[in-house]
Amino acid sequence: MMDASTNDTPSDPPMVDVEQTGGETEMTDLQSPMERAEEADAAGASLPHPDEVRASGSARPAGEGGFLTRKGSSSLCIFFFFMLLVIVLSVTLGVTLSNRDEEEKDKESRAAAERIQNYVLDLGISQPESFTSSLSPQSLAVQWLVYEDELNLQAPPAGTDPDENNDAYELVVRYVMVVLYHSTGGPGWRYQFDFLSEKETCAWNGVLISSTGGLLDFGLVCTRQSNRAWGLYLDAMNITGTLPEELNALTTLNSIDFNFNDDLTGPFPSALCAMTNIQAISLGYNQMNGNLPTCINELTDLRLLFLPNTNMGGNLPSMDRMISLEKIFLDDNQFVGDISSVFDDMPGLRFLLLENNRFSGTIDSTFLAYNNDLVQADISGNRLEGDVPVHLMEFSQMQLLDLHGNSLGGDLPTAYPASDAMLFLALHDNNLDGTIDPSIAQLSRLFHLDLSNNRIRGDIIPELGSMANLTYLYLGQNNFEPGPLPDFSGLVKMREFSVKGTDRTGDLPDYIGTWEDLLLLDMDDNDFNGTIPLSWGNLSNLEFLLVNDNSLSGEVPSTFSSLLGLRAAFFEGNTLEGDLGHLCALANFNELKGDLDGDEVLVADCKGGAINCTCCVCCDPTSDNDDNGCNDHEMITSLTPKWEFLYERVRFDFGNDTRFVDRSYLP
Repeated sequence: MMDASTNDTPSDPPMVDVEQTGGETEMTDLQSPMERAEEADAAGASLPHPDEVRASGSARPAGEGGFLTRKGSSSLCIFFFFMLLVIVLSVTLGVTLSNRDEEEKDKESRAAAERIQNYVLDLGISQPESFTSSLSPQSLAVQWLVYEDELNLQAPPAGTDPDENNDAYELVVRYVMVVLYHSTGGPGWRYQFDFLSEKETCAWNGVLISSTGGLLDFGLVCTRQSNRAWGLYLDAMNITGTLPEELNALTTLNSIDFNFNDDLTGPFPSALCAMTNIQAISLGYNQMNGNLPTCINELTDLRLLFLPNTNMGGNLPSMDRMISLEKIFLDDNQFVGDISSVFDDMPGLRFLLLENNRFSGTIDSTFLAYNNDLVQADISGNRLEGDVPVHLMEFSQMQLLDLHGNSLGGDLPTAYPASDAMLFLALHDNNLDGTIDPSIAQLSRLFHLDLSNNRIRGDIIPELGSMANLTYLYLGQNNFEPGPLPDFSGLVKMREFSVKGTDRTGDLPDYIGTWEDLLLLDMDDNDFNGTIPLSWGNLSNLEFLLVNDNSLSGEVPSTFSSLLGLRAAFFEGNTLEGDLGHLCALANFNELKGDLDGDEVLVADCKGGAINCTCCVCCDPTSDNDDNGCNDHEMITSLTPKWEFLYERVRFDFGNDTRFVDRSYLP
């Protein structure tokens, strides 16, 4: 507790350190009252008596203040002003220093960007005109590397070989990948695969499940040991724009795949010619255009060239150095020119798919004669002339030969080799003559044979009935001698069978009812007579039935009520009778109203005839007027009637192998 003797004496206020406040003068302003009184006594003055104070009034004259009030206020104003000045100066100095730091950093960043730009220019990865715009993919790539990339990669000294320096290689690959990203609409890709992330560039990838259930790598895939770019896989990723020439820097790439990107445009990138180690190029199913560059002939290690369904065309360049090619897919393009000897220098060629172009040339005994390892050759839908190259069927591995839709002439082969490899032979839509030689049965494993729409004469030979593996047999629209069908009862694997317009006579074969897998049965425009076999009601998989324009009689069998999959049936042009209510009750027909507007159709002579049908397109057999509400012969049984647009024959796509290179083990 405080001593009572001191209670009447006010405590002195604390002294203020001049250095703390920044003050320099008038320490008296800060003296205690006792000190000021002592000084007054020393000067001969005395304090006024309290009564004097009361007599003069307690109020001070207006405008006057006590000594402490006037001088204290002035000191405090000076103090606060000085403090404010200090703060302003400090902030100003801080901002100035900060701006200087930012300017210095910006200067360093611009210098770093310039070094990276000069480095990729010196290496020839990019061209100077690529940087004329700050929004070009190349400029955006440099900006990202300098201002956004957390790896903060720096350009190496000029002349540094990226193949010899890991840091330089990482910078080059990262730059190329960012250019690719901005060139092809990267933000709109289906998956980002960590592109433009802080991860190392070789980690910009991912794994997706394929349509067959397997796992496929996507993005940039690198080798495990040396960490070099190995594969670039961005197929079906909604890639847009054009592929940049900067890809020329990825010289270690083994495989590249940009298939199924509908909006990918531009020419075939000549940058790929710099990838001297590349084995697989897959750039199909897009809008790329132009010719194949001549430099492609330098890719001597290339094994797969997959470019189907694009807008590319023109003559093929020389390929005489591409001796490693095993698979060539150029189908559904606009290529032209003579291909009689283009592929002679490819001894390992196994798959050659060139269909639906405008290739020309003459097929003779030398055509593809040096490609003994051929497995599949599809050159259909072109402008080839010459003979059927029967010598190709002698190759021990030959499975598929499709030459339909050309201008082949002459006779069919007079001798076929014995082969247990041949599976598929399509020669339809040519100008072939002659007869079917019985030796064709030596193609014992053949499951698809299409000879339709030619000028073939003679008989439909019974030897075809011994080819037990036949599953698809098309013989229609030829000039065969009239006669009944041979005994084909052994063809129990049959799925599609057509003898359209071949002058067949006699009864419809009852044994067809045992072809349990039958999908399409086309017997129209012949001279079959008798009734429709009851056994055909057992064809539970039947979808398309054409027996129109024959001489059939009787009723449509009641057993047809079991044909639950039937989608199209044509009965017109016969003398059939009865009610087709059991067909109208089928699920595919019960809502039909006699038109061809849907996916199903039922046609019969129910207008002026002896057939009653409430769901049919009705024909009038007594009228020659084409406008009688019936689709005439030409529309119904031509090669391309409306119903066939709704039906797609099984597509035999043997070669859509876009992931050619085995990546189960990366070096």
